[in-house]
Amino acid sequence: MVDTDQKPDYDDYLPQPEAQAINDFVKQNYPDARIIEIDREKNGGTEVEILDGMICRELYFDNKNVWLRTTWEVRLAELPAAVKEAVNLKYQGYVIDDADYVQTPSGDWYELDLENERTDHEIDNVKIAANGNWIN
Repeated sequence: MVDTDQKPDYDDYLPQPEAQAINDFVKQNYPDARIIEIDREKNGGTEVEILDGMICRELYFDNKNVWLRTTWEVRLAELPAAVKEAVNLKYQGYVIDDADYVQTPSGDWYELDLENERTDHEIDNVKIAANGNWIN
């Protein structure tokens, strides 16, 4: 057990009792994951970084520790063909610069950052479902 009465103060690094709902959520949904970091946000919410196998995921909870979303970076080669085709049709001349997968209680999607290689124009946070349907 870590002695937190000594300096430096490690209290911020130890699991806090109010985070039990977060710990329970991680254990239930990502049983093999390890919590790497828990950050309290200025808005009262919490960001939790976990290592789930080889994937680093970021989980976001509101100020009552209710899960809002989980995100993680995906390689471009892992994107569904429907997503790539939809981008090529709607954003001709753009390439996918970055891709994240987002899970929420109301649904999942990919969030993409696009870049036009000729003009360097960027379009950030484009949302698209795995089937290629655009999300507003």
